[in-house]
Amino acid sequence: MTPTALALVPLVSAILYFGLVRVVLRRAAGNQGTREFLLYLGLLGTGSVASFVWRMSQDLGTAEYLLRALEFCLVMTGVSFLYFLQAFYPTRWSQRARWLAYVVAPVTAALPTLSGALNRVTVDPVASTELWANLLFYTMIAGQLVSWAAG
Repeated sequence: MTPTALALVPLVSAILYFGLVRVVLRRAAGNQGTREFLLYLGLLGTGSVASFVWRMSQDLGTAEYLLRALEFCLVMTGVSFLYFLQAFYPTRWSQRARWLAYVVAPVTAALPTLSGALNRVTVDPVASTELWANLLFYTMIAGQLVSWAAG
C-alpha cells in the first residue's frame, strides 16, 4: 500500500475525534470528567493528525519529529486515562495522582519520546534470552495479575 492510502485511517480518525470533542463540548460541558475526557480526546486527535502528516511526509526532514510527537501523544494517553479515572473515582491518593498526571508523567514521557530513544529500540528476533530472564519476567507478570485480582 502507498503512504497516501495508509494516511486515510489517521485522517478519518482525527476527524472523528475532533467531531466527538465538539459533541462533548455541546452536550456535556461542565459535567464531571468532561475536562479530563477532552484532554484524552485531544491527545488522540493530535496523535492522529501527527500520524496523518507523518505518513504523507516520510521523505522530508521533519518526519522524525512528527514521529516523536506521535509517540508522545500515544504515551500520554495512558496518563490522561489515569487523570480521567481519578475524576470519577476519587481516593485519598487523588491529589498525588493528579500531580503525577500533570507534572511527573509528561516530563517522563517527553524524555524518551522527544529525544528519539524509542526510535532506537530494536528487538532481537532470535530467541536468545536466558531461561532465568524469562522466568523472572513471567513471575513478575504473574505477581501483578495476582495483586490486581486480590484488590
